[in-house]
This record gives sequence, C-alpha cells and structure tokens, in this order.
Amino acid sequence: MKKMFQKIFKYNEWRYKKMFESFEKQDNYQQFLVQNQQLFFNNVIGTMKHLLAADYIWYGRIMKLQSIQVPILSKEKIQTIDLKELILLWQSDDEKIFDQLQFDYDQTKSLLLDINQVYQQLIDSCDQAYFDQEFEYQDSKGVVQKKDASTIFYHLINHHSHHLGQISTAYTQKFGRKDFFSTDFIYFK
Repeated sequence: MKKMFQKIFKYNEWRYKKMFESFEKQDNYQQFLVQNQQLFFNNVIGTMKHLLAADYIWYGRIMKLQSIQVPILSKEKIQTIDLKELILLWQSDDEKIFDQLQFDYDQTKSLLLDINQVYQQLIDSCDQAYFDQEFEYQDSKGVVQKKDASTIFYHLINHHSHHLGQISTAYTQKFGRKDFFSTDFIYFK
C-alpha cells in the first residue's frame, strides 16, 4: 500500500505541474483563473484554494495536531491562521475561507505543491502498518468520525481528481484542447 500511495502522490504533483504549465502557456490565464466558471467554488482560483484548505485540514487531522499554522496572505504579506480557526470557518461557511485565503496564483501554486510534498514525505516516513491505523477526527459538521489512513489518502486523491476534473473542463471550454493538460494516470511516468 505504501508504494501505491507514494506513486499516487507523485502523480498528484505531476498533474499539478502539468496544469500550471498549461495555464502559463495562455496569454490571459490570470483573468481566466478569477472569472466565474460556474464551478462549485465559482472559479479556478477558488477551487484551488478549496483544495489547499482541505489539504491543511486533513493534514492536521491525521497528524493529530491541536494547532497548525496555515499560511494566508494578508495585506500583501504571508501571515498565518490557526488550523482550528480554519476548521471553524470551514464549518460555518466555505465562502468565508476564501475571504481569509487571499492568495494570488503564484502563492496558491507554490502552496499546493508544498503541501503535496509534505504528504509525500509523510508517506515516505510511514511503515506499512500506518495505513491500517484508525484516526478519530471531527468532520466538517462537527461529528466524530473514525477512518483508517488509507481511506483518508484515497479520499484526498479522489478529492483532487474531482476538482481537477472541473478545472480541466473549464480550461477546455475557455482555451480549447490546444495545450490541454491531460492528467490521465496512464501517461504519468
């Protein structure tokens, strides 16, 4: 199981890099990122911020952290928000998260790649038994849940796949298939 998750999180990094490369080939990609694409989180940058917030929340849960400092941009400089505060924002209203996470594209790109690297390092450091270990956490509604690590890692990757599929659809609707970022797992090397 460990080797599979190592490969899947490397794949996640690869597909993010492919996506960012595709964006950056387009002259007006910055405008595209913030345009309302009628995605669940309105636009591409909102969807990326949602993924980032979810990754931090799940990392805090599986590491059993009472507190973690999550970077945010405030008045043009990086500051931090406590994980508990981020979870409270998540529980109250997803839109409020994005009022706090005022990242621009370069920061969002960097932070998504960084948190994925953190997950890769975590997986590299774990033994096989870790993936069967159960974690108790509160879900977004405050209900106590128990899931094993492998289920959580599957969820994380599936969550990324779901939203990256939305982003790729918005991309092809805007720019067509030219320079399209195909992220099919079979092409990952």
